[in-house]
Amino acid sequence: QNMVNAVCATYLARMRRNVYVTPKSYLCFIDFYKTLYQMKYKDVNEEERSVNLGLQKLNEAAADVEKMKVSLREEEKNLEVAEKETNALLVKVQSEAAKADKKAQEVGVQKDACMKKADEIGKDKDDANRELQAALPFLHEAESAVKSITPKDIQELKTNRNPSDIIRLVLDGVLILFMRPLVPVQGEQKVIKKQQIDFIHDSCNEFGLPMLQGMTFLPDLMAFSSDSKDNINDETCE
Repeated sequence: QNMVNAVCATYLARMRRNVYVTPKSYLCFIDFYKTLYQMKYKDVNEEERSVNLGLQKLNEAAADVEKMKVSLREEEKNLEVAEKETNALLVKVQSEAAKADKKAQEVGVQKDACMKKADEIGKDKDDANRELQAALPFLHEAESAVKSITPKDIQELKTNRNPSDIIRLVLDGVLILFMRPLVPVQGEQKVIKKQQIDFIHDSCNEFGLPMLQGMTFLPDLMAFSSDSKDNINDETCE
């Protein structure tokens, strides 16, 4: 340090200028400061870029939020419309469901009535089958009786001028089956199985014997037995 001071004094004497000497430690400090400054400057720049990027993202997010708010308001409007439509549809569905329940009840009642009617029909069918089975022997007997009638039998009836009451009543039955006319109803005594009973006046003389005298009586009788007997109804039987 003394040498430095002596040299500086000699320089001042010769050149008439002062010379100042900075300590090396101070220069090292200045270099370190510059290095530290550059590091901090770089860090600050990095932080600034990060902050700016974050701000940019925040601004973009805010813009997106505003757009989403607009979309949300539109969706809320659509939701209100859909809610109204849904409520209206729900009311309609409830109304239709009530109608369906009422209809189901009516159908249930009708079903019960149909089932009851079906049971009654089934019973009537069973009764009719029993009656049919009971009547079949008589039907077969009647068919056999008709088939056993010969032209000779019809000729004998034709020549009988005074047929018995049972024949007269049989001819009345044939008139009814053939749907031929009958005389008005009036009371009369008949002899059946040698017993006299109260009955009605027959139509033998008026319509029965003329029918018997016809040339087609026997063919008509055979045709009725084979083809027309199924046309007999309850009114005919009464």
